[in-house]
Amino acid sequence: MALTGLDIFKLLPKTNCKDCGHPTCLAFAMALAAAKISLDSCPHITEEAKETLGGASAPPIKLVKVGKEGYVRELGDEVVLFRHDKTFYHPTCYAVEISDKLTGAELEAKIDKVNGLVFERVGETVSIDMIAVRNDSGNPDAFENAVKAVAGKTCFATILISEDPVAMEKALAVIGDANPLIYAATEANYEKMVELAKKYGCPLAVKGSGLESTAALVEKIAPSYKELVIDTGTRELSQALAEITQTRRLAIKKRFRPLGYPVIAFTAASDPREEVMEA
Repeated sequence: MALTGLDIFKLLPKTNCKDCGHPTCLAFAMALAAAKISLDSCPHITEEAKETLGGASAPPIKLVKVGKEGYVRELGDEVVLFRHDKTFYHPTCYAVEISDKLTGAELEAKIDKVNGLVFERVGETVSIDMIAVRNDSGNPDAFENAVKAVAGKTCFATILISEDPVAMEKALAVIGDANPLIYAATEANYEKMVELAKKYGCPLAVKGSGLESTAALVEKIAPSYKELVIDTGTRELSQALAEITQTRRLAIKKRFRPLGYPVIAFTAASDPREEVMEA
């Protein structure tokens, strides 16, 4: 059960020092109870209080990091539904997929094209955030080779897409130290995928088939591993958007922990222009 503002206030130093940016400790406690700030905003709180308040004050959507040093992308850790309530600190990341069916010069050309997706707009450099390698071939060796090629020519945060633990382990042997996102743990493979995520210390995507099954699968995984990203598995645009919205509402408004993680979504259109609009 979440702590109230008064419960939190009892554990604060009650100095009203304003170092947290609030006029009083009570105001800080109320903001913390409403998940509008983080516990570390108070520099004077005791370790005992931190231990008590840690779970209660954890952000409703967990912070998950993908990528190696210098190219890390941060996901989640938001505490409001709307940007006018508070700035979104971790904007949505965009990734481009590369199939492991591509080989040789064709694969090299695709990687070069992705690397070149950079332009300037209103004085700001715009590019993609991540690159995803998909195991379309179903062949673990082909997946490994594609991941090697991508890792050798890009520095983007990487998503490894395969539901085959054997293929995933081969890919992680190549790029595991770069903290890629493992996609995905399903009802059929989650135990092996969690083992790989723990072994390499990488974030893990959990894929369900709708909100309820996704939450149920997260509840199986979260007690042993919490660096998670969730995918409800829906690809139809309007339904996917509705589920993502519901996920955020349940996490922030209801503090429903099984859905308190960043989400990942995939475009499904075959026409490139429609796919851009979906994204």
